[in-house]
Amino acid sequence: MAVIVLAAALSACAGAVRTGDGRELALRSAEFAAYAEGVFRLQNDVLDRLAFMLERAPGDAQALAHEDRVLARCAGINAIAVRRRDERGTRVLADARAARQVPECEAAASAAALWLDAAGN
Repeated sequence: MAVIVLAAALSACAGAVRTGDGRELALRSAEFAAYAEGVFRLQNDVLDRLAFMLERAPGDAQALAHEDRVLARCAGINAIAVRRRDERGTRVLADARAARQVPECEAAASAAALWLDAAGN
């Protein structure tokens, strides 16, 4: 039974994702790790900018919508970061699912950044 679970976990980690700029990155590659780190930093920056904007304009519907979208689409990558910060290790299947969602996080954070830039924030 343990062998079947391990095999399923390893196969869940296999594969690749397509980035916002069209690159195909293997999930277990150093390139993917660097990409995921960059997306994590982007979404942190965007959420900080949205928080400051919402302090100046509480209830701004577009800012709130962007914030909700980024939080929802980046939940997986943030869960991995929290587990690693708290040294709770990884959950292979959950981390593999979250890794596949990094391009969705990138898209939401990039759209919010463009909107913030256009709004002068």
